[in-house]
Amino acid sequence: LGATTSNDVKNDDVDDTTLGRYVKPITNVLLLKLIRNLSAAYHTVSMDHLKSLTSGLDLSFEQVEKTIVTSSKTLAVRLDHRAGCLRFGNVQLESDAMRSQLVNLSKQLQAVSNVL
Repeated sequence: LGATTSNDVKNDDVDDTTLGRYVKPITNVLLLKLIRNLSAAYHTVSMDHLKSLTSGLDLSFEQVEKTIVTSSKTLAVRLDHRAGCLRFGNVQLESDAMRSQLVNLSKQLQAVSNVL
């Protein structure tokens, strides 16, 4: 009952190589889910913190960066190496919102100055 034969070992090796092809795609999905969850909870995340979160994925940080950059079309994330962090959010939407707020402030200040 407890003995293994050479056929059992051979079948385990076949299963490992068969399932091994799924490791990289599943790792990429895990990384993208992690980035998506971080973007929902944070505006910025330090790269050191990201390195500690991804250390168990058996990926180099360069591979993590490459995955983030290639998925930046679907995720609103930027790598800021100068500040050492990831920034989440759409820059264009943020600048449009800021422009809109400044235009409204300008109109209100103009109205106040006209009254004075």
